[in-house]
Amino acid sequence: MIILIAATALCGSLVLLVVSILIYYSLKARRQGFSVMRENLEYFSQITYLDSNNVTIDPSIEDTRALELPLVGLVSREGSLIANGPVIHHQNTITRSVV
Repeated sequence: MIILIAATALCGSLVLLVVSILIYYSLKARRQGFSVMRENLEYFSQITYLDSNNVTIDPSIEDTRALELPLVGLVSREGSLIANGPVIHHQNTITRSVV
């Protein structure tokens, strides 16, 4: 009888611990999501040319290195695309192939 009570108390404690951890991390993730939305970006890159094969981007200084990665995803309010292939540098722009 005492073993049954102890086992029940242990299971109840474990369930309470798991529920507490889930609540803590869900609230933490929610806070982080809203803090990202409040950040104002002081830089941006601009797409200067787009067709079905190529995209030309006028990158900000912060985005130049990221645009040279082998596979790059670009996201905007109107849509998204994936660019890969060789990086072609022009004066102030970078041209990549569209997947």
